[in-house]
Amino acid sequence: MVAMVPILAVGLYSATFPSNVVEFEEREIIVQNGDTLWTIAKDAVGETEDVRQTIREIMTTNKLQDGTIHPGMTLRVRAIKE
Repeated sequence: MVAMVPILAVGLYSATFPSNVVEFEEREIIVQNGDTLWTIAKDAVGETEDVRQTIREIMTTNKLQDGTIHPGMTLRVRAIKE
């Protein structure tokens, strides 16, 4: 029983203070020829977040009525901090 205390303490610490905390930052990107909201969102969050949710955030933040974007547009995007 005594030997279990350190194991439980480490497990509790890991659950309370996860080491895989992801930090985000807001970026401005300029849409390039061939870009889609999907590719922009995937570049911003990679595999750590749901790309569909990121697309919704991009659309809301930039007041896009639909998913139409054009080269030269500037978009504000929440992205994983590098």
